Amino acid sequence: EIAFWYRQNIMFYVKKEKYAAFKKLFEINGTPINIIHPKRLENISKDFDDYLERTENEISQKNNIIVEKDHELSEKDHELSEKDHELLEKNQELIEKMNEFDDYKKLKEEELNDMKKQNQENKKLINFLEDMNAPKVSVVVPVFNVKSFLKECLDSILNQTLKQIEVICGDGGSTDGSLEILREYEKKDPRVRVISKKGSGYGQSVNECMDMARGEYIGIVESDDKVAPDMYEILYCEAKTKDLDWIRSDIYFYYSGMPKNKQLSRESIVYGNNDLYHKVLNPQVDTAPYNSALHTWAGIYKKSFLDKYHIRHHETPGGSYQDVGFYLRTLYYATRVYFLDKPFYYWRQDNPGSSIHYNSKSLVEKSKYEWELNKEYLLYSSNVTNMQWGSFNFRRYFSYQWTIEMAEGEYKEEMRKFAKKELKEAYDKGQVMKEFFDENEWNKFLKFIK
Repeated sequence: EIAFWYRQNIMFYVKKEKYAAFKKLFEINGTPINIIHPKRLENISKDFDDYLERTENEISQKNNIIVEKDHELSEKDHELSEKDHELLEKNQELIEKMNEFDDYKKLKEEELNDMKKQNQENKKLINFLEDMNAPKVSVVVPVFNVKSFLKECLDSILNQTLKQIEVICGDGGSTDGSLEILREYEKKDPRVRVISKKGSGYGQSVNECMDMARGEYIGIVESDDKVAPDMYEILYCEAKTKDLDWIRSDIYFYYSGMPKNKQLSRESIVYGNNDLYHKVLNPQVDTAPYNSALHTWAGIYKKSFLDKYHIRHHETPGGSYQDVGFYLRTLYYATRVYFLDKPFYYWRQDNPGSSIHYNSKSLVEKSKYEWELNKEYLLYSSNVTNMQWGSFNFRRYFSYQWTIEMAEGEYKEEMRKFAKKELKEAYDKGQVMKEFFDENEWNKFLKFIK
């Protein structure tokens, strides 16, 4: 272990480890080790031994502290481990509870789905029952002072073979006991509903009843007329199976005061062309449906069709001509119509209070006014077609001819002059279409306006 080092004729020895440590220490401090005196070196060695001993003691103390810290950390790790274990247990409990909740949720979802399915089935059943009980046809009955004929009218409607009907009666302020009869029927039969408004005319009464209607189709029966027992069943079946906007049928002129074998006179709903029966026709491309009688109450109309195009009656005073606008608009917009060659409707001709018995002055005034309203409808409507103008003037010509025929005295000539002026003006504007007329009718029209 002795290292010999000769330098400047001085020899000394040190332990190899100390020398290396001294050498490093002194070189770091910038003092060359080879110039240190041996005695001084021994003192340094001793001081260094003391330093090492103190350092070892300090290190030992620090090691003890570290051991204590390690022990504390170990205890904390143990505590943390226990807490981790507790957390794991709680986590496991939570997972089990979540699984239980998922199972419960799944069970409830299955129960909810079963309930939804049951509700759907219940709704189907309810809808089925509602369809079974819902009116297929709503029958509108405008009423004003018709006590003598009202019961016969209502009985003919309520005794229909089609039981899923409703009867909506609109009273215009009757003073002869008609309203009391309506209330009596309303109490006896839940299918009857009554509204009463003093001063409402034919058009307003019909419109308010139509607004209340719940049926798939709507029919009209004037309160002094009556209908055959199977009218609405047959018309509804035809309309439903063929998805018709409306259907009309032949009628009877009804003279209740005549002998029984002379009470009825049949009238066709179409004029002169039996080929129109039993066909689905489109008035948008075919003029033939316009060549039909203006008997709006001789059929039924799909309510959704009437509502879509806002087809209603004019609400002018009185009870005549308000249905002309209704008739025209059902032709302006329909695409599927049908005529049936079987009479169901009994149109009474011997009621002295009927609108067909108005005096000449009133008849002429009403004709002028109602047709002016129908003309204004086209003038202020958008996208009016030549077909609509042609159909309007075709029907106006024949209506004017009927009014001229029914008027008497000075009013007949007044109506003739007025009609000639109006129709000549329409002809000059190109609003009269020859296609609506047959050859004989067209020649009569040209002769009339010249």
